[in-house]
Amino acid sequence: MEFWDPEHAVFNFQGTELTPTIEEYTALIQRPMPTTQGIFVPNPFATIRSQLSNLLGIPTLEIHQELHQGWDHGIRIAWLSDWTLLRALTPSTTSYQRDACHGFLLLVFSTLLFPYSPNLIDGAIAQVVLQAVGGHSYVEALLAETVQSLDYVREVRRGKMRGSPHLLQIWLLAHRLVPVIPPPEHNFSEWRHFWRELTPARFLWVARWNPGGPMITGCLGIVGVPLLSHLGSTLVFPSRGSASSQRSQATPTPRAAPTPAPEAESSTQAAMRTELRAIREERDRLRCELVDSRAEVADYREHQTELARARAQVAHLYREMARLSAKLDRVRARARDISHP
Repeated sequence: MEFWDPEHAVFNFQGTELTPTIEEYTALIQRPMPTTQGIFVPNPFATIRSQLSNLLGIPTLEIHQELHQGWDHGIRIAWLSDWTLLRALTPSTTSYQRDACHGFLLLVFSTLLFPYSPNLIDGAIAQVVLQAVGGHSYVEALLAETVQSLDYVREVRRGKMRGSPHLLQIWLLAHRLVPVIPPPEHNFSEWRHFWRELTPARFLWVARWNPGGPMITGCLGIVGVPLLSHLGSTLVFPSRGSASSQRSQATPTPRAAPTPAPEAESSTQAAMRTELRAIREERDRLRCELVDSRAEVADYREHQTELARARAQVAHLYREMARLSAKLDRVRARARDISHP
């Protein structure tokens, strides 16, 4: 997080800028589903309950009951795992195989790609899975969540990393020429010092698994690439690192020149654009805070539930001990009566 520059959406290592691109993430996850319908677009009018019902083929009443257990925003990972296994082994409906596959995909998306809570799944991920199985690309949403999470955690210095920190780590380590240091042998301060001392010559500008070819660096009339996810939108600037990916590995230069604006704009338009961007950033920041707050509340309530179970178990053990003590006293009294008739 220390090396993330939220203003330009890049990692900055002593002036050397690296940023994940759509093409790199597409190659990294190998996109197992065909993209025939464009990118994922969130539906603000669909409810979590209806999306989960459509995805899993479950009546809305059952979904409502489970969402109530997950505090209205998520479902329990254990419940979904058990349900998926049961649906796969019980051909009770004609669509049981499809429903089981959708349940498995929801588990993968919600725990590996869009993690939410250690014990809960964000119900909003259902719309991502629904559109993914329908042929839409989810890479942009994944990258958007990664960038938004980096911005948020870097700014407030708290909260959990979303958007698959595992993929981000694989992407980052794949761009280094130096060998990976085993984490158990080094502490955090040594890792930080190691990254601070990295030079441009020690980076691999094009990962070996990257297929190459053209790169999306902007949209018509927009400097940067807008990305959508189920929680909001963000803007990335792959052009800041695109020059790096085209350089020779022997002679990289630390910084790429910023992309110029396509047209000159008046000061009023520039001010409006700046204000609009600030509003969007504030909106996305508040959304991230809301998601983190929901996850914290869910974790707290989960701990409260576990504590209540533990207290009930302790009370049960005390009752059992009292029963056994009373039984032991009766046995001893009976033994005394027998020995002293």
